[in-house]
Amino acid sequence: MNVLNHIAIIPDGNRRWAKERGLPSYMGHFYGMKKFYEVVKWWLSKDIRIVSFYMLSYENLLNRPKGELENLFKFFDKELGDTINRKNDFLEILEEKEVKVRFVGLLDKLPKNIFEKINKLMDITKDFNRRVLNLLIAYGGRIEIINAIRNMKRFDEEEFRNNLWVKEDVDLIIRTGGYSRLSNLLIYQSAYAELYVINKYWPAITEEDLDKAIEWYSNVIRNFGR
Repeated sequence: MNVLNHIAIIPDGNRRWAKERGLPSYMGHFYGMKKFYEVVKWWLSKDIRIVSFYMLSYENLLNRPKGELENLFKFFDKELGDTINRKNDFLEILEEKEVKVRFVGLLDKLPKNIFEKINKLMDITKDFNRRVLNLLIAYGGRIEIINAIRNMKRFDEEEFRNNLWVKEDVDLIIRTGGYSRLSNLLIYQSAYAELYVINKYWPAITEEDLDKAIEWYSNVIRNFGR
């Protein structure tokens, strides 16, 4: 059976899900966040150490309509505030399972209130090491690589990897929404990752869908170029 240490998830389809129901796009993100909490709890029931969620790409930050981004950040701000101030049970769950939360990307490009809250949440969980929850926001794989190269003190693979924002190789990528593309996600880390596409929008997926992805992965023959 294949070892599964690191899953990366591309939660695609929030806006299409909302559009099909006659709802504004931000409502797709609202239900997408509810699904995020469900999937984190599913992950914590499995023997998988790391999960990386592609929350918002840097290209999204540049190209999405201003009103949509404003609604999205307003929602992020509320969810982060509720978590930090323990108005929901999410931080309690993270602490119980000893989950280190890492926000990854060009975080200084985010609104100040969001930036301050994500740093607060990272500080609260910084000493945990049993699990790692990477939240990729204002993120781009190419930007990550360029940033790593700029910070290298010597030119070898070990030094390069040490300067990446996410250092661990990805074993399995799960993408919802039907499209089979990486969208600039963890390019270096995903060199030998397996890609599993769920033909459902992110708010509509179930734990059964995710379990099928894990079962599929366990039966894949991984060659690693051999």
